Formats: sequence, C-alpha cells, structure tokens
Amino acid sequence: MKKTLAIAFAVVAGLSLRADTISYTNSFPSTLTEWSTTLNIPQFNPSLGTLSSIDINLSSGINSVLHITNNVGTSSYGTEASDLQIFVTNPGSYDLFGTGGAPVINATTGSFHYNLVGSIGWGTNSPSLSTTGGADTGAITDSSTLALFTGTGTEGLPTSTITLLSGSHNGNQTQINETSANLQSVITYDFTAAPVPEPTTFAMIGAGLASLGMVWRRRSSK
Repeated sequence: MKKTLAIAFAVVAGLSLRADTISYTNSFPSTLTEWSTTLNIPQFNPSLGTLSSIDINLSSGINSVLHITNNVGTSSYGTEASDLQIFVTNPGSYDLFGTGGAPVINATTGSFHYNLVGSIGWGTNSPSLSTTGGADTGAITDSSTLALFTGTGTEGLPTSTITLLSGSHNGNQTQINETSANLQSVITYDFTAAPVPEPTTFAMIGAGLASLGMVWRRRSSK
C-alpha cells in the first residue's frame, strides 16, 4: 500500500504547469461615420486553465474627403483636417484604456489647404486624406475584469465614433466632411494552462496500475 501511495504522489508531481497565450481578432469594416457597433470578443474558456491577464489592442484606418463650397461672391480660404474620435464603453467598473471616458483613439488626418476665388457656389474637394490610430490597454490583471472575460460566450464592447474638423478658415463657406473608418481588435489572454502529464508520468501510471494488479492477484490467491 505504501508503494502504491508513493506512485500516486509521483504521478501528481509529474503534472506540469506552463504559461500560455491565446488571441482572438475582431474587425468592423470601413463605414461612413458616425457609426456605432459592438465588438463581441470571445471570452476565455476556463477549461484551458487559469486566466492571469488580458491585453486588448485596437487599431483604426481613417479616410476623409472634404467638400468646401463658397457661399459669397468674395474669396475664401483656409486649412482643414479631419479628426476622428473612437469611444469604447467599459464592460465593468475598470477603465480598460485608462481614458476616463475620453476617446480611446484620437486620430487626425493631414491638412488640406484651399483658396476659393469666384462666384457663389464655387467649390473644391480635397484629395483623400488618410491616417491610422491605435490604442492598447496593457496587461489587465484586475480580478473583476478577468471574471467578466472568463466564460464560454462573448463579452461586448460598445464602440462609437465622432468626426470633427480642425483648422482655420476665412470667409463664408460650407464644409462637408466625408469620413470612413474601420476598427480592428486583438485580445490576448495570458493564462496558466491546465496541468498536463509529462511522458514519464504515463509510465508511472502504467507501473502503478501493474502494481495494483499484482496486489489484487496476491490477495485473491490467499
């Protein structure tokens, strides 16, 4: 019996713990702003092991065309750029991106310089103005947030945009900002994987079963 117990303890000792990661991506296609969507992120399946931290990375590609029209018979001019703000609603009390309710992504395109000389209705369109923006949470270890992202379903992150014009202009004019933006998310779960027996452990298990069989046969023969 003592030998059998020793084998059992050896089997437990042979179970190895290892750090591992798993990532999921999610994307929202380029769409005219203002848009809102929910990023449905797969939760961490607890059958894989114990979740230790989460990292969420967001990135966005932005494309803008500015339409400027003169409203009077005198010249007007200016310099404008397109600003895109992306907001993410936290799923719990933890501030995922540490923005305190401010935009998670705040990206500005290159500037468009224009000078309108002519009659009322004279206008111009900017070339395509593009840029990219991103944000990262860093490692989140808050226990309540880890619990929110643990399960077999999804955790939703409501997301919305606001588009603004930044710059300066002179004269009476109408400005239309036509902006499209996409959004990609990558969530990475760092976890300790569930114990996995080493190859030598299987040999110990076999030896233990053989030993138990011998003990059973000896007792049966008495």
